[in-house]
Amino acid sequence: MEQYKSSQRYHEVVWMLIHSEDLENKAIRQKDTSKIIYCCLELRNALEMIDFHLLLASVPNSEHHQIAETAKPYHGNDKVNKTLKSLSFKTQVFYECVCDQIGLSGTFFNYKKSNFLKSELSQYIHTYTRVPKEMKFDSPFIKAAFPIIKEAREFIRKSLISDGENLIVQNIDYTNLSIEDQALLQDWKEDKIDEETLKMRISENIAKRKNNN
Repeated sequence: MEQYKSSQRYHEVVWMLIHSEDLENKAIRQKDTSKIIYCCLELRNALEMIDFHLLLASVPNSEHHQIAETAKPYHGNDKVNKTLKSLSFKTQVFYECVCDQIGLSGTFFNYKKSNFLKSELSQYIHTYTRVPKEMKFDSPFIKAAFPIIKEAREFIRKSLISDGENLIVQNIDYTNLSIEDQALLQDWKEDKIDEETLKMRISENIAKRKNNN
């Protein structure tokens, strides 16, 4: 992304993150509730984009168009994840263990936390049930937005990985796993093995592939 300009929108998570900070700072200086609402909107958009791109990264490019079409309606990412299960707890632990064993930067993505934060932010986007006094900048309702904004922003930063030049999202293409790793993931999902055994068997599978090459 080029140098940030508030008037020049980039359809990227990093731009949304920076723009949310700009909106919050301006809201505080100007005591402007509207900018807090837009700040929450940008952070929710950023969370949804992270979810979506993690789902895309878990399948081959040939499936991206269909995933995008499925994800467009209401709660689209949830619908896609129910099929792929790429962001489920077990799958993300598997991902983190693989990254650890092969020396890649990659951490567990807490999809449940992402959904919680989106829900918290949404109360500042869908405000039609609020009475006028609640929408004043110094009201308890608006003041309560600031810790939510901070938590969402921190979560987004932790969900992005640096590739040396850019901040990106990263996942495994689970459709391209070896037969051994597919069986291992299934055993893990079915609670046939614990996490330590999972790590050990991932390491063994990697070693076998190196020896075969």
